Amino acid sequence: SLEMDARSLVLRALCQDTGIPISDLAKHYIPTERQLTYLDAVNSLKEKKLHIDERGSVSLHALKARVKRLHRQEPLSLIVVDYLQLMSIKSANTREQEVSQISRGLKALAMDLGVPVLACAQLNRSIEARIGESSRPTLSDLRDSGQIEQDADVVAMLWWGWEHCSDLAEGDCELLIRKNRNGPQGTMRVAWKPE
Repeated sequence: SLEMDARSLVLRALCQDTGIPISDLAKHYIPTERQLTYLDAVNSLKEKKLHIDERGSVSLHALKARVKRLHRQEPLSLIVVDYLQLMSIKSANTREQEVSQISRGLKALAMDLGVPVLACAQLNRSIEARIGESSRPTLSDLRDSGQIEQDADVVAMLWWGWEHCSDLAEGDCELLIRKNRNGPQGTMRVAWKPE
């Protein structure tokens, strides 16, 4: 995780599993009626064998080395990079070339290990200027490189429609499947819980 530290990620996971607001968990406040649920969630999280590398900066080469070492110790089932544009590579001349090389490197890593790689990526800022239905992100909104679109098997984007369309209820959110190499594209409604 190049975006958040391990504590923040664990708090989010516990919040999701327990329904306890993250602000309460951060203050170590667990309502009495949720304490058993909380303990179950903590134990479940311990059993998942998560490896969180929270160094603020990592190169593609360093990531590959760490992942391959972990995979040799015990096969991994998923690799998550949060987020792709915060990674670095020294051999590139431009940011676009750098992101392209990182994208290709992550694709090669997934294929070499036979493990899916979920790479979070930023969108272009220009999307914030669009209003209404046109604010839904498209593949061309991926920031810094079209290579991400080319390398990905699946591209899914979250769209908080209620922020852009006045006729939608607060919290309305969609998961837009913009590319799916082995299946259909489409839109799914997802629940958003602000707490």
